[in-house]
Amino acid sequence: MFRSWKIGRLAGVDLYVHSTFVWLMGFIALTGLAYGDGLRFSLHLILPLMLFGIVILHELGHALAARHFKIGTRDITLYPIGGIARLEGMPSRPRHEMVVAAAGPAVNFVLAGAAWLVAPALAGWPISQFLLSQFLMFNLGLGLFNLLPAFPMDGGRILRAFLAGRGDYYTATRTAATLGKRIAWAMGIIGLLTGSLNLVLLSVFVWISAGAELAQATLGQIVSNFQRWGPFVHFGPPRRDPRVIDAEYWEVRR
Repeated sequence: MFRSWKIGRLAGVDLYVHSTFVWLMGFIALTGLAYGDGLRFSLHLILPLMLFGIVILHELGHALAARHFKIGTRDITLYPIGGIARLEGMPSRPRHEMVVAAAGPAVNFVLAGAAWLVAPALAGWPISQFLLSQFLMFNLGLGLFNLLPAFPMDGGRILRAFLAGRGDYYTATRTAATLGKRIAWAMGIIGLLTGSLNLVLLSVFVWISAGAELAQATLGQIVSNFQRWGPFVHFGPPRRDPRVIDAEYWEVRR
């Protein structure tokens, strides 16, 4: 019932659209029929397609930044609430993760700047000027929105990378995920009060994703601790100072 279709390949990355995205565009087309005006109907379809085209470029920014650090991208898939670039791995260094996370919003700000520079040349073309202004606003909105520190959005990943550079990865993930869940609650409430279904869906996505990222980091921490303390695991109270055991363990590892 739910599946994705490949629509092309850009910069070596496969592009897919999810079936729910196709349903959304169909719904938009049906609601546009009420206009009874060819121009307004066309704009009604062009604007969401423009927005999702910008989303693709945003995700491609992440993919190309990851490629710079020798990390491939499986694909980019469009959903009604946005796009997701599936990387083959995560950067091993916090500053690399920060660059990859910031690359998406950076693409949006560059595109917005380009639109602002081109705008004077289209002053005598009302429709083109309208589309360009929407293009500029979409890019600014998407770039700024993704910089919210709501993990695992781009701003949350930048925050996690910043904290991980000054501490440990698990604590950084826990802090960023907790903040992300709080922001998800706020987004959900605002979405309900304003009647924005997309914002409500996005808040649910952020909440679930933040929990999944935290669970994955917790599992990694457990595995790491087991590998570190495995040879000394025993039942009952500690027999020796853990710091002494830790020193002896690493001495054996050498």
